[in-house]
Amino acid sequence: MSFISRFSIFSHPLFFLPILFLSGCTTETEVDSRFSPVAPAVLSISEPGTRIPAQARFAWLPVSPEFHVDPRLKNVNIEQMVEKAIRRSLSRRNYVMQDEAAGADYLLAYVAALENELDDNAILQRFGIVPGIMASSADNQKMEKGTLIIYVIDARTGKQIWRSALQTLVTLEMDDAARQSRINAAVESMFATLPGSR
Repeated sequence: MSFISRFSIFSHPLFFLPILFLSGCTTETEVDSRFSPVAPAVLSISEPGTRIPAQARFAWLPVSPEFHVDPRLKNVNIEQMVEKAIRRSLSRRNYVMQDEAAGADYLLAYVAALENELDDNAILQRFGIVPGIMASSADNQKMEKGTLIIYVIDARTGKQIWRSALQTLVTLEMDDAARQSRINAAVESMFATLPGSR
């Protein structure tokens, strides 16, 4: 069979009928205002078979929280807000956050940064996980893409069993109550993927 005979269907008049029909059925799509085109994106990975039981004890991985301070947010205690949100989400799942690492079942750490301090390539190299929202600080000088990564290590084995990354546009000027509320929601969406948290 020759190349031309195998594709001779394209010369048949009925071949173009569906194309004409489809071209007449285009509609204008309206964006649902409930969903922002730059809504937070969350991507999580857990070790297969992992299930964290109720009443499990968590503690901060010593010298691990990593917050990249941006001069534009120097008067905002983002670190404290993130840690408050993490404690809140753990408590909602019937987990215990203790002050000392000794005796903890799981060690928890996080990294928070704006894109100018930690871009997608660096995140991928360090953590192997990037939600990848397509947003640029050039879009709006009052906002910049930010990333929050939370990860959990099994204290007994020393193995990382879960990590979650969230990216969103961070509003640089916002009152503390509104910012805490947004951070709470962001962290909660991440912990919704924690194995055993359902």
